[in-house]
Amino acid sequence: MKNIIGIKYKLLGVIEYFEILEGQSFIIGETVKVQAEDGCWMGKIMTIPKEYTETGEKQKIYPVLGKVSLEDLKTFRDNRYESRKVFDICYDIIHQLELEMKLIDVEYNFDRTKAIFYYTADGRIDFRELVKELAFQFKTRIEMKQIGVRDEAKIRGGHGICGIQLCCNRFLQNFDTVTIKNAKDQNLNINTAKISGVCGRLMCCLTYELGMYKNFLSKIPQIGTEIEYLGKPARISGFNAIQNLVTIEFEDGIMKDIEASVFSGKNPDHIVITDKDLQ
Repeated sequence: MKNIIGIKYKLLGVIEYFEILEGQSFIIGETVKVQAEDGCWMGKIMTIPKEYTETGEKQKIYPVLGKVSLEDLKTFRDNRYESRKVFDICYDIIHQLELEMKLIDVEYNFDRTKAIFYYTADGRIDFRELVKELAFQFKTRIEMKQIGVRDEAKIRGGHGICGIQLCCNRFLQNFDTVTIKNAKDQNLNINTAKISGVCGRLMCCLTYELGMYKNFLSKIPQIGTEIEYLGKPARISGFNAIQNLVTIEFEDGIMKDIEASVFSGKNPDHIVITDKDLQ
């Protein structure tokens, strides 16, 4: 039975599973070398070991080669330095060929037998001439990888309006669908400038507390619902899910926060709040 471990590697930080060979022992956070289909790479241990379960589809599991040495770190540093020079040359060629694409980054594997060129574009790009020129100049395998604007932020990194390093650059593996409705469900001010990330898309963190908000909203009347509160007509005008409060507004414009629990078990067609409910 094979033992496998999750490792994050390459600029996009995808977690893949590699086989732990006999006698190897690793802890989460360690940096290791792995043998992948397209060469040797450096990555970080992200999961604890587990047994590999065979599936109907045969999938080759590549091995973890071992922990990185000082020489490996030097090689990685040299490769990143070289990739910067390759980036500049590729950038110039793209402009010479007038290709409508934006080069984001270049990444070498350990022995520089392969270079991955990450780029964004609005549509499909015919980069055959570009690949031909790059292969001629650098004498290595070339992979052109089209990515989205969220992936661009993941590679480049940076800080959000919260002041913290971007989630996508730190730990996010997959990008969930985020919509304006997610913001509305959380009673947020719909100002796209404030709820959009550095990538220009709605912030991924709008989904973090969404489940809690949806659960809260399922237990209270919809905003605008007419109710009777201690004999006075009022309507639901807002809520604070974190504090478990619902805001009601009376006919004279006065607003009041009440516990959301008072609505439990109430007839949704005729909500009446009495002194007994508030005890």
